[in-house]
Amino acid sequence: MRRILPKALAVCALVGATLPATSGCADNETMLFVRQVMAVQSPECFVRADASGDFRTAGALDVLFADSYSAVLLVGNQLVQRSSRDQLRTEANRIVLKGAEVRVFDSQEAQLIAFTVPASGFVDPASGATPGFGLTAATLIPSSLGATLFDQLALFESTTVVANIKVFGDTLGGEEIDSAELVYPIVVCKGCLVFKPADLDDPVTPIYECNVTGATGMSDTIEIDEVPCSFGQDDLVDCRLCCANFAGNPEYDAACSCP
Repeated sequence: MRRILPKALAVCALVGATLPATSGCADNETMLFVRQVMAVQSPECFVRADASGDFRTAGALDVLFADSYSAVLLVGNQLVQRSSRDQLRTEANRIVLKGAEVRVFDSQEAQLIAFTVPASGFVDPASGATPGFGLTAATLIPSSLGATLFDQLALFESTTVVANIKVFGDTLGGEEIDSAELVYPIVVCKGCLVFKPADLDDPVTPIYECNVTGATGMSDTIEIDEVPCSFGQDDLVDCRLCCANFAGNPEYDAACSCP
């Protein structure tokens, strides 16, 4: 995994003019930070690099529908703007994001997996005391771990894992820089995100049935108010979508009440 501790003195030389003389040079992790995981919500499925935007303090992955979890991270840059038009000095403190280091732990704090994923993004420097913000996307649960958790969980069971995430990149001045870790819990379950609208329940039948008669796949005959931005991640899955796409598989039929 990528480490930059030997670069700490070089980074301090870069930002020294912006720091108090007493601050020292123990670490550069305050310069770049992951503020939050943004909430990508239907129907827009779009987020802006805005610290006031909606965010999630925890995630949910339903392995019945998806085997991986990805997040959009809001990344802040506290390096102060150094460019000067009068002195013909270009901006060196913008940060080009290159990737993320992720460590995933179970509820007993045992490490399940550690990996580095490539990422892209660009973060402008701070304006005075206000950080610059940018976005990047990173996988927090890879498909290999998702498949393992699928095998371990029975229908309607759940467990919680914790992803520790740090991002890294380079300033335009050529210095490597890492963030501190963001700790992000994720509930992993099998069938917990299935949503069964109350108005579809036929009181005549003894069990709930999601009626998808005549529907094929994502058919227009199924009127769904909101389709999840990422199927099986964070947002509820209408049982009619589940039955239209997965009917015939006993596990899906049981979870989604497919007729």
